[in-house]
Parts: sequence; C-alpha cells; structure tokens
Amino acid sequence: MNQIKMSNIKIVAGTFLLLILTLGAFAQTSNDQVSIIKQLVEHPDLAEYYTNNDGSIKQRYIIQYPYVFPNDVVTNLDAGVAIVVEQDNLPADADVWARFRGIGISETVASGVMNLYQKLPGDDQVKALIIYFELQKVDDSWSVTNLNIRG
Repeated sequence: MNQIKMSNIKIVAGTFLLLILTLGAFAQTSNDQVSIIKQLVEHPDLAEYYTNNDGSIKQRYIIQYPYVFPNDVVTNLDAGVAIVVEQDNLPADADVWARFRGIGISETVASGVMNLYQKLPGDDQVKALIIYFELQKVDDSWSVTNLNIRG
C-alpha cells in the first residue's frame, strides 16, 4: 500500500514540475524564445554538427516534441531553422536535428535539456548527444552561460 502511495506522489510531483517548466517557458515573449533557440543552434560548440565540408551551414531542424513551441515562435525563426512536427516528417537529406526535452524560462535565466541527433555516414546509424544548457538575459539580450555536451 505504501508503494502505491509513494508511486502516486512521484507521479504528481513529476507532473507538477513539468507543468511549472512548461508554463515558465510560455510566460516569456516569443521574441525571448526565438532568441534562445537562435543562441543555442548558432553556438560555436555545436557548429561542427551544422557545418558542411565546404563551410556552408546545414539546415537546422527541431522536432516539435515533447516540447512544443507556440506558432508565433515557429513563424519568427530564421529560414535556416525549421520546426518539424514529427521525426517522420524530416526530409530524407536531413542529417542533423535537435529535440528539446525540457526548458524553463524565467525573466533572466533559461535552462533545459535537448538532444542533438546526427546521422553517421554509411549505415543509417544515428549518434545522439545530450546537451544541458543555461542562458542569461542581460538587458534585452540572451547569451549562453553554460553548455554541457555529452554523448
């Protein structure tokens, strides 16, 4: 009986935490969210994944699940960043894409976790990275203060 109560408490606490993170993200303006995405996908530590051999930048894809960005964020992203509803909707030539697992945004700090996936040449295998990030807002500008890449 105590195991069931503990399990229910964990489920409620987890749901509450997820709700707080989601509501916190939507509390900020779409401009904040667009700026945060831009800072992350353009970060120099991730450039090697988004750069072709000739130095040009690859199309950057973000899967819209489990974190869903509002329409006004999706429509205000640069042309080089595309939001895709499902992984199955990725173009056949997409070899790098990201997925936000969770993000919390306060007035001056944003933090969260995302995955970056990269197709490996030859055998259709995919390398998955876990990226923990934190950004700080000073005046009206967001900048990455911590980026931890694992994988």
